[in-house]
Amino acid sequence: MRHWTLMLKNDPVRRFIIHEGNTITIGRTTEADIVLDNPSVSRIHAVVELDNGENYITDIGSTNGTWVNGQRISSRTRIAGKDQVMIGKFQMVEGSEGLLDLDEQSRSIDMGGDPRTIYVPPKK
Repeated sequence: MRHWTLMLKNDPVRRFIIHEGNTITIGRTTEADIVLDNPSVSRIHAVVELDNGENYITDIGSTNGTWVNGQRISSRTRIAGKDQVMIGKFQMVEGSEGLLDLDEQSRSIDMGGDPRTIYVPPKK
């Protein structure tokens, strides 16, 4: 399980947990698991996954690109907590202090009135 936060200008916008074997889509429309309503983000922009303990991100043909350490990626790319990951104007950083795993059936977690956290239950 890994915790990630999407930041815009040093402010957290969305937080999410990803479990081994799961994928999370990030995009501008409600078709995405994580919605970032910003013109720098494509409808379905990127996919984040945790596979064999390693984090990966894949750009899904976005207009503004997905960047890892200043390089635009065009295929599945392994990422670590120290990497600088950009999705449009949003920076993705590892970790989220205070994030809790709640009911496995839940899709969002109430963080003291903060509905900006997405929880995707582990695959059974």
